[in-house]
Amino acid sequence: MELQHLNVKLLLENSQDFDLDAIVNVFHGWIQEQLCEELLLDVADYRHVHHGPGVVLIGHEADYAIDNTDGRWGIRYNRKASVAGSNQDRLIQSARAALLAAQRLQQDTSLNGKYSFNGAKHTRNQTAVAG
Repeated sequence: MELQHLNVKLLLENSQDFDLDAIVNVFHGWIQEQLCEELLLDVADYRHVHHGPGVVLIGHEADYAIDNTDGRWGIRYNRKASVAGSNQDRLIQSARAALLAAQRLQQDTSLNGKYSFNGAKHTRNQTAVAG
C-alpha cells in the first residue's frame, strides 16, 4: 500500500481559552510571508460547523487547520498532493509539517501564548501519547 493523503492532528492543551479571529489573521500572515513549504492560498472559516474543521489555511499541496473534528481542538495538517519516497518518508513529512505549524503558533506573540499543544496525537476514536 502506498500512502498519499495523510492527516496529522496535534491536540491543543487548553481549548477553552483561545481566539479563532486571531488565527484567521495569523493564517493570512502565513500566506503573505509564505512561511510553509507548501504554496498557501486562502483562509476559510468553518466555525459554524459543529465539531468541524474550524479555521482552515488552504494550500495547493496541503491544508492547515485549527480543527475541532470529534470535539477535540488541535492543529491539523492535511497533505493532499503526493510526496515522493517511502510511506515512512511521507509520514515523517506530514508529522514534521504539523509540528512546525504547532511551533509557529506557540511562538507567535500576537496569540499571547494561548496556543500550546500537549504532545498527544489524535486519531479517530482514540488518543495515543507521543513518546
